[in-house]
Amino acid sequence: MSKDAWLEQDEFDVIVCGTGFTECILAGALSRLGKRVLHIDSNDYYGGQTSTFTLDAFEKMLIQSTSSSIPTSPGVLAPESLLPGSESVPLAGVPPPIIKNSSIARSLADVPPPPPAPVEKPVPILTDSNGGVDDANTDSPSSETKDPGEDDTPAPSSSSSSSSSATTFNESPVSSTSPSPQDVDEIGQALRDLHKDSRRFGIDLAPRLLLSTGPMVSTLISSSVGRYLEFKCLDHTYIYVDGLVQPVPSSKGDVFKSKMISLLDRRVLMKFLHLVQDQQQQEGGDGGDEAKSGKEKEGSEGSASSNPPGSFFDFVKSQGLTGNLQTFVLYSIAMAAADQTTAQGRDILSYDAGMSTMRRYLGSLLKYGSTPFLAPLYGASEIPQAFCRLGAVYGGVYVLRRSAQHLLFDKETRDVTGIVCSEGQPLKCKHYVSGVSYLSSLLESTPSVSSARLVCISNASITASSDRLVFLVLPPHTPGVDNPHTIHVLQYDHNLSVTTASTFLIHLTTIASPDSKTVLEKAQHLFMRDIPSETAPASASSSNNNDKPICLYQAYFETEVPDVPQVPPATLPHHVHVCNDGPIGPYVDYEAAIEEARKIFSEICPGETFLEKVPHPEDVVWEQDGGETPSDASPQGAPESASETPTAETPSETKTTDEADPKPTTEQNAPQEESQNP
Repeated sequence: MSKDAWLEQDEFDVIVCGTGFTECILAGALSRLGKRVLHIDSNDYYGGQTSTFTLDAFEKMLIQSTSSSIPTSPGVLAPESLLPGSESVPLAGVPPPIIKNSSIARSLADVPPPPPAPVEKPVPILTDSNGGVDDANTDSPSSETKDPGEDDTPAPSSSSSSSSSATTFNESPVSSTSPSPQDVDEIGQALRDLHKDSRRFGIDLAPRLLLSTGPMVSTLISSSVGRYLEFKCLDHTYIYVDGLVQPVPSSKGDVFKSKMISLLDRRVLMKFLHLVQDQQQQEGGDGGDEAKSGKEKEGSEGSASSNPPGSFFDFVKSQGLTGNLQTFVLYSIAMAAADQTTAQGRDILSYDAGMSTMRRYLGSLLKYGSTPFLAPLYGASEIPQAFCRLGAVYGGVYVLRRSAQHLLFDKETRDVTGIVCSEGQPLKCKHYVSGVSYLSSLLESTPSVSSARLVCISNASITASSDRLVFLVLPPHTPGVDNPHTIHVLQYDHNLSVTTASTFLIHLTTIASPDSKTVLEKAQHLFMRDIPSETAPASASSSNNNDKPICLYQAYFETEVPDVPQVPPATLPHHVHVCNDGPIGPYVDYEAAIEEARKIFSEICPGETFLEKVPHPEDVVWEQDGGETPSDASPQGAPESASETPTAETPSETKTTDEADPKPTTEQNAPQEESQNP
């Protein structure tokens, strides 16, 4: 291979492979501490399994995933690429695709071209002998007068000579339940507009919401990384119960106004919510700390005992919640992804996890808006990119379209010594961090986490209200859907800069099962109708659904991500750190990614501060010893200059800048620390 693409710097403290959430957070934290970090990825985009794509790129990726391509082996390593005293093991330079079973119901490539514009044929004008216009012949041309190339079929006319042709033209009137040709053409034009405006869409592989007081928002504020991001607070949250879309109460007043909760159940629910809040206050938490060990403080009336139930569902039942109250608490507040009445193994929502999520949910209410949820502008991949910006500012080197082909380690100590990248360049390092998929050749087979997603684009909101940013929960076994697991529905609009002004982007997510596609399509039909066509006219029974928005685009896919083994195999060299490729599950927030990054950071830099806050430029103290002037001195805590290596790539900064904080469009649309935007 040519050495033209080799990096000028070939020795680092840490090499990170993959740009998923955990890898980006960790790389930013290590660079902030002053470590020499090389961050590489085999893809040409940031975010890994949580990336955001334009509509064309998203469809192209789904089409490519259907081809059974097996990653090629890196082959035998050349002896000159080996470091002295090192051995090598091959790696998966290009990880296997995580997307499977994808299908596109309405491909942009299949959109018919626009109909040709009608050509107005000249009408022959007859004149009399004096050169004037013959009025008797201006209404209808003579049947014997034809344009060149015109066939013998008479044109429809009001004259008696073409009355039979007019009758034939009107013999098949359009049915009252069939769309008119004009409507079909308008829909076709809307589909063509989707293709034309492909770059205005931002489709997430793994859309997730942030709780206003959740771990990710707290991390963004404490590390000052939030200054690179902008957020919007969702307009409303709903739950589908008893065949109706019911608003999830966000205050005491909403609880007593809710139609899905009886008068007696309202008192039971308020008592339960007060119990959770009282325990939170006794423990001194605000809902943003890590989950406690499950040992609740004693002495609170109605609180859990020192030995709480094994599952959150058992605790809910012990507090007297039944029927719709259980559904409301388990699936719209505690965010249980599986049916808790029959859940087994990892699907069971533990008492600790349920209480922790409830506390954060209640603590996030009315923090920045009417709901506890925040969504990032431009897509979920903006969050890992923000940590990449932090790493680049503090000297991290970022290179896309490059991966590790071989892992090098010392023959005697088995400590990792470096890698050989896809360009054939040996790179030295003391620690190597990688996602599971890149180390598949060294790790034993581990269970996978699978999710099913249905991405739709509609021409109107799926709710009858004026809400545009919506989170909707379909509990397990919803009538008409028969879903074995919870379905989370997210509706985004152009205010998040992920769709056009005339369309809505809808994400439906659930745990993958053999019937996931059928289940999600049934859920979609609760709120949307398919595109009408002249060849498939609407039936009389479906005429009642004409008030539903039209689903202009629909794509289905499943994601499968292996778990990190609890105990690393003995064949793994020392100082190799494995992290998840996700998060991919249908859950809320990024607590698992943050805790995983914190754990690996403590292994690499024990005793150091994780993601120390970046000083504000106005708070920087300049050293002027030895005659230095503020213009040529180095500020305390200021970042080093980013790498100038021509082959290194830094994250795109087309949407946010490092010089100024993002300006929120409303007073409560972005996390704040006192009066400072992140």
